[in-house]
Amino acid sequence: MEGLDTSIVGSASEPAMRLIPNAELMENERKEAQARQSTKKITGLAAYVTEQWQSAKRTKELIEYELIANQRQRNGTYEKDKLTQIRKQGGTEVFLMLTAAKCRAAEAWIKDIVMNGQDEPFDIKPSEIPELSEVERASVEQNVYMNAQQELEAMAMMDGIITVEEIEAIKQQLLGRVEDLNQAVIDELKLEAEESANKMQVKIIDQFQEGGFSEQLEQVIYDIVTFKAGFMKGPMIRKRSKLEWQQGMNGFEPIETEEFILEYERVSPFDIYPSPDSSGIDDGYLIHRQKLTVGSLNAMKGVEGYDEGAINGVIEDYGKGGLRTWLSHDYERAENEDKPYEYLNPSSTIEAIEYKGKVPGLVLLEHGFTEEDIEDSTNDYEVNVWLIGTWIIKASINANPLKSRPYTKACYENVAGSFWGRGVPELMEDIQQVTNATARALINNLAIASGPQVAVNDTNRIPTGEDIESIYPWKIWQFTPDVKGNGQRPIDFFQPNIMTTQLLEVYSYFSKLADDYTGIPAFVQGNDDAKGAGKTASGMSMIMTHASRGIKDVIAHIDRGIIQPIVEKTYIHNMLFDEDETIKGDVDIQARGALSLFNKEQAQVRRNEFLLATNNPVDLSITGKQGRAAVLREVAKALDMPIDEIVPDDEEIEAQIIQEQQMMQMQSLDPAGNPAGGQDARVF
Repeated sequence: MEGLDTSIVGSASEPAMRLIPNAELMENERKEAQARQSTKKITGLAAYVTEQWQSAKRTKELIEYELIANQRQRNGTYEKDKLTQIRKQGGTEVFLMLTAAKCRAAEAWIKDIVMNGQDEPFDIKPSEIPELSEVERASVEQNVYMNAQQELEAMAMMDGIITVEEIEAIKQQLLGRVEDLNQAVIDELKLEAEESANKMQVKIIDQFQEGGFSEQLEQVIYDIVTFKAGFMKGPMIRKRSKLEWQQGMNGFEPIETEEFILEYERVSPFDIYPSPDSSGIDDGYLIHRQKLTVGSLNAMKGVEGYDEGAINGVIEDYGKGGLRTWLSHDYERAENEDKPYEYLNPSSTIEAIEYKGKVPGLVLLEHGFTEEDIEDSTNDYEVNVWLIGTWIIKASINANPLKSRPYTKACYENVAGSFWGRGVPELMEDIQQVTNATARALINNLAIASGPQVAVNDTNRIPTGEDIESIYPWKIWQFTPDVKGNGQRPIDFFQPNIMTTQLLEVYSYFSKLADDYTGIPAFVQGNDDAKGAGKTASGMSMIMTHASRGIKDVIAHIDRGIIQPIVEKTYIHNMLFDEDETIKGDVDIQARGALSLFNKEQAQVRRNEFLLATNNPVDLSITGKQGRAAVLREVAKALDMPIDEIVPDDEEIEAQIIQEQQMMQMQSLDPAGNPAGGQDARVF
C-alpha cells in the first residue's frame, strides 16, 4: 500500500521478518570484501605482487621494443627515426613486404600440417601394460584352489584313493589355470584401459571444440611466426550463458541457462611478463597483464576461488570509468594493431595483474597465510593472485598436483637458456633492411634517370622571371647574349645512368638469402621458378624433403610447447574433477599430430611415386590386381576419399579374375566346345 513501510513484515503472534533489498545485500557483500582486503594477508600480498610486477615490467622494456619492431616489420612500416632520415634525403618511402610474405607462407605451411581437419594433433594411449595387483592375484588363486578342492573331493568319493601321480597332475593343472586366468584378467584390464583412453581422448576433443582451442591455436601460430614467442592459456573454468529451446503452449520458447565450461585463449606476447631470471613458463614467477570488462568479471562470479564481493567492489569502483595504465609501448602497439584511438575509450577496459609464482612459505606466513595453508615454512608454494587496483579478487595456492601453470609457450626458433626466442621478422631483419634500401635506390634511380638532368652554368644569362625549375616537352629556353664571349652554354643537359640491372641483382641475391635464413623456400609461397631437379615430381619431392627440415623443428616446438602441455593439463583437470569414472586411467599423451601428419604428406608423395613406378606389365604381373588394389586403398584413404566406392574389396576382385579367366577360356573354344584349331587340348 502506498505510504506503508514494508521493510518489516509480521504480526502480534509471529516475529517480524525483514526483507532486505538486493542493493543492500550487494552493499553488505562489498563491505565484507573491503574488510577482507584490509587484512594483513591481502594488503601484504598486494604489496608483494606490485613489487614483482614493477621488476618484471622494467626488465621487459627491451623485449617490448623488439616486439614492436617485429610487428612493425611485418606490417610494412618504418620506425619513426628511420622514416625521418628517409624523408630528409628525399625520394620514395617504399617498403617491400618481403617479411609479410614469408610470415604468411610459414603460417600456411604450419596450419596445413597441424590443423588439417582430418586427424587430431595428439594421441592418448594407456601408459603401460597393466599388471595384476596382489589382491587380484590372490582372488584368482583362491578361485582356482576352490575349484581344485571340489575336484579332489569328487575324485575321492568316486575312487576312495588318490595317488601321488594324480595329485602331481592336479598341481600342474592348477599352475596352468592360474596363469591362464591371470592372463585373461590382464587382457580384460588392457581392454578397459584402452577403452578409457579412447573415451578420454573423445572427451578432450569435445572440450577443445567447446572451448575454442582451434581458433585460439590459429592466432598463437600467428604470434609464433611473427614475434619472439606465442602463448596459450588454458584450460580455464568460465561461466557462459547457453540458449536452450523448450516447447510450450505457444511453440518453442528460448530459455537462457548458465553452465561452466573449459576455455582456451591466446595470450599476446605483449601481455606476458616473466621474472628477470626466467627461462621457461614454470621458472621464477610469471605475470599476465589482462584487459577485462564488466562482462568478463561477472562471468567469474560463482567460479571457485574468486571473491564475489571483491568483484562487485571492482565493478563499482571501475565499471564506469575503467582502469588502465598506459605503458610506453602501448600507444605504438595500438597503432600497429589498427586501434590508434584506443586511448580515447578507456572506460571499457579494467586492467588486472595475474601473478603466478613460487613464494617461500615463511614469506607467505608473514603475509598472513595461516599454518593450515602453509604446512612447512621452509618449502616454496605456488600462489595465484589476481590484483585489480587495490582489490584482490583471487588469492590461492596452486592446487595442480604438478604445480604447473595454465600457460604454454612455443617459439619459431628457440634460444638456449632464454625465455624468448626469435620469429621470422627477427631472423630476416637485416635482409629486410637491405632489400628496402635496394628498392628505394632502384626507384629513385629510375625516377632520376627517367629524363635528362639540367646543369645551369651561367645564371646571369637567364632572363628575370624565367622558370628554370621545371622541364617539359617543347619548352623554349630564353637566354641573354653572351657578353663575356667565352662561348659557354648557359644550360647543359645530361642523362644519368640507369642502374636497374645491378640493383635487381642485389635485390634477387638478398631475397633468396631470406629462404635460408627463415627456412621458408620460395616454392612454398607458390613461386614456380623451379630449376634442375625441381622440374620433376621426384626432384621436387626431394627438394621439399630437404627444405622441410627447418619447419619440422618449428612444428616440434609447437608439439612440445603448446599441444602436449595443453592436453596434459586438460587430462589432469578431468582426472580430478570429471564425474565420469569410465574415462579415467593412467595414460600416455603424445603430440603426434604435427609430425605424423607431415610424414603422411611425404608418404603420400612416395605412394604416388610407387604407383607410377610400378605401372608396367612386369610389376603388375607380380603384385596382381589385389596388390594394386591395396596400394590404391591407402592412397584414397590418405586423400579422405570414399574407399569402398572407388576400390572393390578382395572378394569382388577375385570374382572379376575368375570371370576374366572364364571369358578367356570361352574365347579359346570353338562353337562345339572343343579347343580351337591349332591349340593343344591338354592345356584345358
